Amino acid sequence: IKVLVIETRPRWEYRFIRNALSRDPGVDLDCLLLHPNNGEGDGPDYIQNFPDKLADLQKYDVVFLGDVGIGKEQLTLEQANLLAGLVKEQASGIVFIPGPLGNQLTLKGTDLGPIIPIIFDETKPEGLSDEVPSPLNLTTPAQSPLLTLLGAEAADNPTHPNSPPDTHWCCACTQ
Repeated sequence: IKVLVIETRPRWEYRFIRNALSRDPGVDLDCLLLHPNNGEGDGPDYIQNFPDKLADLQKYDVVFLGDVGIGKEQLTLEQANLLAGLVKEQASGIVFIPGPLGNQLTLKGTDLGPIIPIIFDETKPEGLSDEVPSPLNLTTPAQSPLLTLLGAEAADNPTHPNSPPDTHWCCACTQ
């Protein structure tokens, strides 16, 4: 499958998804890192620009959209609407991964707005933080697929050095 991952900063979620997908022999991966201070990402699996032509975007089966919204050095309204068209007309998948910058809130007024599966709490665009960490644990069915397998076998996941760190943040939503 052909996958596009778009993110602003290389946070843990981005690095995990990028690394897992790049290891999967059944995935052809492109990443677009729109870092506000460092520019686009560079190296294997990176593209430098958003595929502005519909024909170039249509090659993707799924898009992972990180803490990205409409704004300077992010997506344009036209690009967001192209992504929505990809989902609506081609039935490609889209995975939203909100982040602490709250950039996805700016997608509300685009064609992507109705596709977002949650309703953001707009009074807390930066999400919710807590000093007490919450551990992230994979469900039993999620422990063995190649995408979530961190060690040689599922039992290695909880103690593997690349296992999910405890989180101090979550997206604020009303539903």
